[in-house]
Amino acid sequence: MRASNAPKTFFTTLDAMRGVAALLVMLRHVGFFEDLRFQESYLAVDVFFLLSGVVIGNAYEARLRTGMSVWTFSWVRVVRIFPLYLLGCALTACAWLAGDSVAPAQLAWLAVLACLMLPSFQTAQPFPLNHPAWSLFFELVANLTYALILRWLSTRVLATVVAIGAIATVALLWSAPTHNLDVGWSQASFSSGLIRVGFSFFAGVLLFRIYAAAAARQQQHGAKPRAAAPAWRAWIYVALVAALLMSCPSAALQPWFDGAVVLVAFPWLVYQSLWCEPAGYAARVARWLGAVSYPVYVLHVPLSLWVHQDLAFYNDLPGRTATLWIGAGFVACLLPLCSVLNRYYDARARRLLLTYSPR
Repeated sequence: MRASNAPKTFFTTLDAMRGVAALLVMLRHVGFFEDLRFQESYLAVDVFFLLSGVVIGNAYEARLRTGMSVWTFSWVRVVRIFPLYLLGCALTACAWLAGDSVAPAQLAWLAVLACLMLPSFQTAQPFPLNHPAWSLFFELVANLTYALILRWLSTRVLATVVAIGAIATVALLWSAPTHNLDVGWSQASFSSGLIRVGFSFFAGVLLFRIYAAAAARQQQHGAKPRAAAPAWRAWIYVALVAALLMSCPSAALQPWFDGAVVLVAFPWLVYQSLWCEPAGYAARVARWLGAVSYPVYVLHVPLSLWVHQDLAFYNDLPGRTATLWIGAGFVACLLPLCSVLNRYYDARARRLLLTYSPR
């Protein structure tokens, strides 16, 4: 396992994977691309949970074992998520006020819940000010649980937790009314999000431990750990994840497809991706995809709300072609905006907030 003072390992391929998944979620939600609302794109959330486990294991496991407090870790995770998340909530609140579509008293209560990242059980969706926040809520729950139980989380115990999560996932597929994993985002299925994050997050932590042990063995024999696969294979793995998220299995096959993809395919692809890194221009593209992935994910719904609500000519435009043009314009503006916000707002806000980190 990496020592606490060892240089951090960067998994550039995972950045590309996260960015592509975020773009597919955006296409699903913004309402301009009815033909591109890929049926299985909701499984991108399971990709995010899995990658989160890898990243947390890589960045914090050794530090938590060698003195980093749970409070400090929790603050670091809150700081990572909240600046852009709260910006998205503010954009939605302003859009509602501009459209006179919510009572000020109700909005004030929803704003309090949003600032605490607590679900509202009086609205159609648990996080009405920023719909994608349901997955952020469960990610924070998983992060805190991980930090609290890490001292007892041996690799054997971790494997048991993952196995229990896999069984719970199969049971969820069997019992869910739709027999798929498109759950957790609504009031009716909110608690199911615990099962989705419970398997994928801890599976990601386990994958990192397996990788770290294998890499350590290779170093002992004088080999470079990530020379095990050519860099071009990184993009094959990213493309395969995208292909799975863009799939359209039949209703009869969908529970089998969802189970196989989440329990087997995604973990295998992520683990293989840990061993190969793109280089040069391809690496810069991958890092950019990773940089914009979170802003795209947490801001696309609030920003699309402004487009749908405030462009008065939108509803008067005829035909699907006009809608696609508006959607293309939205994406063309969203990506550079997210890049700018990541660099000049989110990164600076996080640096400032981390100066107040509890000890």
